[in-house]
Amino acid sequence: MDTISAIVIGVMLPLFLSSIAMVLGVALLFHLSHRRLMRHLSSEFGKLRQEIAAEDFAESAAKGKPAARGRIAALRRLLWALIELVLAGPFRLLSWVMPKKPGSIVMIKRLAHNFDGNLKYYYDHLTQVAPGDYEPCVLVTDRDFHGFLQSQGIHSVYYPSAAAFWALLRAQIIATESNVNSVRLWGSLAAGAVKYQLWHGNGFKNVGLINPRAQIGNKGVIGNVIDRYVGLYPKYDIVVFCSQHQEKARAAAFDYRHSLINGQARNDILFARDSIMDEIGSDGPALARMREAHARGMKVVLYSPTWRPKGEVQPLDAIRLDAIAQMAERENFLFVYKLHAKDKFKPGKGSALDSPNVVEYDKRADIYPAMGFADCMITDYSSIYLDYIILDRPIIFFPYDLENYIAVRGFAHDYDDVTPGEICRDQSALEMAIRKVVQGAEDAWTAERQQVLELFYDYVDGQSSERLLAHMRGYMQHADGRPRRFPGWLGQPPAPQEAPLPAPPAQPV
Repeated sequence: MDTISAIVIGVMLPLFLSSIAMVLGVALLFHLSHRRLMRHLSSEFGKLRQEIAAEDFAESAAKGKPAARGRIAALRRLLWALIELVLAGPFRLLSWVMPKKPGSIVMIKRLAHNFDGNLKYYYDHLTQVAPGDYEPCVLVTDRDFHGFLQSQGIHSVYYPSAAAFWALLRAQIIATESNVNSVRLWGSLAAGAVKYQLWHGNGFKNVGLINPRAQIGNKGVIGNVIDRYVGLYPKYDIVVFCSQHQEKARAAAFDYRHSLINGQARNDILFARDSIMDEIGSDGPALARMREAHARGMKVVLYSPTWRPKGEVQPLDAIRLDAIAQMAERENFLFVYKLHAKDKFKPGKGSALDSPNVVEYDKRADIYPAMGFADCMITDYSSIYLDYIILDRPIIFFPYDLENYIAVRGFAHDYDDVTPGEICRDQSALEMAIRKVVQGAEDAWTAERQQVLELFYDYVDGQSSERLLAHMRGYMQHADGRPRRFPGWLGQPPAPQEAPLPAPPAQPV
């Protein structure tokens, strides 16, 4: 702890404690005079208790224990919500006056058990391009996964903990790729930092504030005020869009001050590059199978559908894997399926996985190191195909529930306009489209893929991480190179440094 921090803490601690007392008094008034607030909290955590008991412990053989554990978990979450109401204001004030640590970048992950996506590859870039100049830190909400990252040499902190609170309070930059509902209070703890929203896909679905399934805006007036107060959905300083067209289509999805047009850091791996971190968090055995098949000249077909909530037709209920396995053996290709990380599917005995031509890629693992070995991708509405399209290879679309998905979720683009490939609505059409690819039929979608690529990307060069870093430098240091220690005090964020001109276009792997 440096001298300035010690002084600030010494001055702020009495104010901090008095603020807590004041907020406790306000909370008591809420309790006495606003019973609607308490009914809201009771309702929310009643639902939470049911979800926890049903989802996390439904498969346990012990009938009495799951309910007890569910109740305990719900009570813990309720207590944490009340703590949030008490601490959000004081933490916000403390964050704004706390000196920021030069070069500190806290990355808030989207999912609890995955090391993938834009944050992984941007972390890799920071540690490779200027080791020691920046201090990236990954915030995780699972202790076991925190231990795994540390064992791999990844700087991570567990949330909630004193170390995580300290990292957020001192961060110059916060980078996230979701609405990070699991890391509550982060908006208050990092109120004085510059906040980047990288998002986790460059797709066409309605996301963020315009996603009908999102919790934002669906909790009533008091619930929405609480979410804003604790900083759950902050106003971002920068939102990254992959093209000017995408910014127009998705501007309403985020509350933000400025935008940055850039590619996605995770797509840099699709170009000629080499890093020992690439395979951390990937499915090693499945990746080895794909690499081996590719080296032997076998076609590799990758199926990567999006997630559906419980009650809707699931991807592996819509596709007959046994028939695909038989066709893969006849046609001598490798079929790899990688489900969404939130998918609940578990293969049973005697499944298509018994076939030597079918591979399940761990749904929680990073698929991007493996994408270069796939000769074709099958998907539905997942934004992953808008990354794979950079490789200019065939894409097959299997939107078996298109009408329902549009009605429930909604798209920012017309589906037919942004899907450059065969659209199959049933198993027979899907098998026919796969057969064309593995038998080497003429690819008739090259021109359409290029049109969609130009619509969704203004940069396709493998330099996205470097452009992002150049942009962040403008918020981390003054024009003369001195670090900014109090970015949160500025009325408006400083003008970022100009991103470097892209290097001559690299070729995808």
